Amino acid sequence: MTRARIVAAAFTVALLLLPTLVVGVPPLSDYVNHIARAHVLAHLGDSEAYRAAYASAWGPYPNLAFDLVAVPLTKVASAELAGRVFLALTVLVFSAGCHALGKAALGRLSWRATAACFFVMCEPFLLGYASFTFGVGLALLATAALLRAHQTRRTAWLGVAAGLGLLVAISHAAAIVTFGIVAASFALARLLEGAGPRVALRDLAAAAPGGGYFLLWLLVYADRSNDKSWASPGTSVRMLATSILPSYEPRADLPILAALMIAAAVWVVLARPVKLDRPLSIAAALCAVAVFVAPSDFAGSYEANGRYALGAWVFALFSPRAKELPVLRAAPVVALAFAALLGRQLLVTRSWLELGRELGEQRALLRHIADRDVVANVTFLDPRAPRSTRLRQLALLHAPALAAIDRQAVVPTLYAIRGVQPLAHTTPRYAAHRFKTGELDSVDTTRLRAEADVVWLCRAPEPLLAKLQPVEELGRSGDCVLVRIR
Repeated sequence: MTRARIVAAAFTVALLLLPTLVVGVPPLSDYVNHIARAHVLAHLGDSEAYRAAYASAWGPYPNLAFDLVAVPLTKVASAELAGRVFLALTVLVFSAGCHALGKAALGRLSWRATAACFFVMCEPFLLGYASFTFGVGLALLATAALLRAHQTRRTAWLGVAAGLGLLVAISHAAAIVTFGIVAASFALARLLEGAGPRVALRDLAAAAPGGGYFLLWLLVYADRSNDKSWASPGTSVRMLATSILPSYEPRADLPILAALMIAAAVWVVLARPVKLDRPLSIAAALCAVAVFVAPSDFAGSYEANGRYALGAWVFALFSPRAKELPVLRAAPVVALAFAALLGRQLLVTRSWLELGRELGEQRALLRHIADRDVVANVTFLDPRAPRSTRLRQLALLHAPALAAIDRQAVVPTLYAIRGVQPLAHTTPRYAAHRFKTGELDSVDTTRLRAEADVVWLCRAPEPLLAKLQPVEELGRSGDCVLVRIR
């Protein structure tokens, strides 16, 4: 059985790595924007065109994992390769975190750890928030170290947890909040066990370096001027329930979720009596609560609250404690769960291949612009569309950012959030790019005509194109058209 677990764990990691290896530019929305930013930062010193439009803006921010890896690599290789290396590292770090936590929590290599590895392909990852997913992988390693500290009573493990916690904070803000929740959960569990405040404070101290870094950023560097309100309860429920295993296929998501719930229920019945690990179950509950109480747009981080669903699922998966099931009783449960997970991963890989080809076609069209053109992006999204449909549309949202690589273009929508990302625009231009279907008046066509050379229009209504006239159409790709302002 141990050999089967090892083979399954290795096969799972290979399967998760596969789409990052076979797709030249993975169609992961913000990720496309991020590789363009890495290219600009890497070549800022040797490009007069870049220096005229962009400036370096490094600082002690969270959310830096991608830039710290990709920018140095892009100095010696392509941004596309650097980005794929980071995605592969994210898969490896997250998988290592799942197995380390599983070994620390359960005392053995487990099927649950292998199943948890599939969560790396959660909705935030598919939206290109790779720094966050990388950071959560580090947070899982830090949580495993915290468990080891209690099991062995060795303070060295607390030092490992604290050091990893600092790396988590540098990687992403929501990831360090997740680890902060873990540390607080361990402290609360120790107090409930009667261990005393000194032991509880030791657990909290594991998150102190990362927490201090996060607070420094929050108080000194974070831009809070555009913070928005909280998500509705319905939206939060959807994020908690469906954001871990989306498949791009509207008819597949609920059957996959149902199969996993059935497998979990059958396991609970077969494995009785089942006890809950107090620290991890508290962490899972608090992460679930954070989905509802955290702001949805915080310091430049979109859908910030939904990211805590990842911690809720992973910690909940490792919370139950029970004797290991015999092979014959465990086999049907394992088969059902992994059939759902493997099927979903194959759907994701197929969608990456399809969307990657479409992104390549759009990139080829964008090469028709002139060097140093200012490229605006106007994309309409239907808020009532199924989430799987929106995932497909968002996958190609930042195609115009590739013009910054191919044509040294000025892309106002190239992410340069103040206090979050290490890039700044030397001249502010119209950067709005996401519009709701039917909200034609929300597009400032006056600024578009005044500030842009070319405009990338996706699912735009004909009246908008009429308001931009006269224009020269440079080409079409799917439901997008590229026009030059005349």
